[in-house]
Amino acid sequence: MASVICGRATWLALLAQGRLDDLSSGLRRRGGGYDTGEIMMWVALVVAVIAGIWGLSKLAAQRDSRRPSNSPRRLFAELCRAHELDRRQRKLLRQIVRWQRLAHPARVFLDPERFDAANLNRPLQAQQAAVTAMRTRLFGKLDDAE
Repeated sequence: MASVICGRATWLALLAQGRLDDLSSGLRRRGGGYDTGEIMMWVALVVAVIAGIWGLSKLAAQRDSRRPSNSPRRLFAELCRAHELDRRQRKLLRQIVRWQRLAHPARVFLDPERFDAANLNRPLQAQQAAVTAMRTRLFGKLDDAE
């Protein structure tokens, strides 16, 4: 029984060797060496495939980052971007959000009353001109009678 298993293993090894020789015969030169040009072509092909897969994965990741999510912080950032607010203006809005302890920072884009002096702390009241300008930018001119 051992000789049968050993015979089969030898037969499989010879078969595999023959197939490997067939596969690599195209890469060998007639003088017994390998054709460097063909090897470089195959290496370049493998590198191109890997680069293509990497590029597609980056593209998919970028597309996923644009997908809507249920993140209050992301919504706030998107609204700041949509209103084209600069860094100083975003910082002012974040200060208002922190002072008023809003669970959802984007609420500051919904309620013009959040910008009233009565709803601000002293440091923000000192910036009343900037706060009023921000309110006007986000909500336009509002009548006080509303």
